[in-house]
Amino acid sequence: MNKFFKRSCALFICLLAASFVFAAEKSLGITSADVDNYIKNFSAINKEIDAMGFNDKGMEREPTKEEAQKRDEILKKYGISGPNRFDKMQRITQYSTQLDYCNGPKATKDQKDALRNNMNPSDLKVIEPKYKEALSAYNKYNGPAGSLFNFDIKEKLNLPSFDFKKKKKD
Repeated sequence: MNKFFKRSCALFICLLAASFVFAAEKSLGITSADVDNYIKNFSAINKEIDAMGFNDKGMEREPTKEEAQKRDEILKKYGISGPNRFDKMQRITQYSTQLDYCNGPKATKDQKDALRNNMNPSDLKVIEPKYKEALSAYNKYNGPAGSLFNFDIKEKLNLPSFDFKKKKKD
């Protein structure tokens, strides 16, 4: 009986851990105002953050406490509600890009389901009605975000086509 109990507990713990791994992301509490302010102020926000020089230093490291605080102040100034202001900006960009891909012709049903199942339903509900505008704001500043999900390497690299068929000799 003791052996059975240990195995049952171990199985339960494994299943519980797996459910956390494959569960949708935790809500960041994104509001409609956050999405509206993202759309309205995306360029201004990123110009100020870029002026800090953090992006020039690379994303290999976490921002210093001072950099994170300054970044948070910039986001607050432009109407992104706290806490987790920077994470909200990233999530709006991420979900907008994923929704654009899901609604495009290249996405399979399995890909759409996988992407949507990993999105937080509360945040998705707020972002989805305005994802095109959010993506447009992103594109105006950074260039097309949809290229993140372009899996056609030839198209991505813009390689020429070659015709390797042997030509007939006359």
